[in-house]
Amino acid sequence: MPLIEISLDDYAAIFPTGHSVYDSPAFIALNSHKVSEVKIMALVDHDGRPLVAQTFGLKADGWHAPFSAPFSAPVITLNGSEADVKAFYESVREALPEGVALTFPPECYGAVHIPEGRTVHDYNYHYPLARLADYESHLSRSGRYSHRRALRYPFEFTHTEDIPRAYEIIRLNREAMGYPLAMSLAQVTETAPLTRAKFFVLCLDGEDMAAAVVFHPVPGVGQVIYWGDVPEARPFRAMNSLPWHLFNWYARNCPDIHTIDIGPSSTDGILNRGLADYKLSIGCVETPKPTVIL
Repeated sequence: MPLIEISLDDYAAIFPTGHSVYDSPAFIALNSHKVSEVKIMALVDHDGRPLVAQTFGLKADGWHAPFSAPFSAPVITLNGSEADVKAFYESVREALPEGVALTFPPECYGAVHIPEGRTVHDYNYHYPLARLADYESHLSRSGRYSHRRALRYPFEFTHTEDIPRAYEIIRLNREAMGYPLAMSLAQVTETAPLTRAKFFVLCLDGEDMAAAVVFHPVPGVGQVIYWGDVPEARPFRAMNSLPWHLFNWYARNCPDIHTIDIGPSSTDGILNRGLADYKLSIGCVETPKPTVIL
């Protein structure tokens, strides 16, 4: 079965939603300027009907899927099968000889076919909202201590439409921590409608203490793209109050959401032990997030 390149318009007609919002035609169009070239490859049957497709972006070190998102996965028509996905990646390996890096979603987004290749496993963390029924039992010893300390303070948790307000808290957090902030305010704002983003602020005595930015890439899962506190919030355990309020807000207001994806705690397979311990301390589950190099 041949592998062909298709246009974005053809892709949109055949796969209007993609595996997730990150594989959707609208998201691809929004971010295509970030790479030197975009190719949408499709495996078709002998009658020319697409079976499997995925989008790749060319960077200095080769092709990437995704090229500007947390993860990507192949989209499959009703006529496609797991064997077709395997054949698709075998053909992609030959069609894109510059090399391909494929970062797949972690397990909380459902099973996907992972091709053979050199694999780097990052560590991802998600919170099943079913755990709220017995919240403290899933916390570590230090997590319970910090959670109870945070409960002493009259935090106010707000779902807000004020994107700059939430973003500024995140910016201050990254500045204080010395971490890069990958998305500008303009990029967060233009991406928000596609990802059905929600923004949250945690306050204490009228002062903004912490914030969270949550995307919704697939039904049932909220993905924390950014969260963090300002330095002044550390003595009050704001980053133990924020998850507690966030999880409860989703449980009360979004019954279709069953999981909150907190994201990885590693880069290129190298674990940030402190970040991982924090996410485990608030009750998250650790699963692999594979990147396969073809």
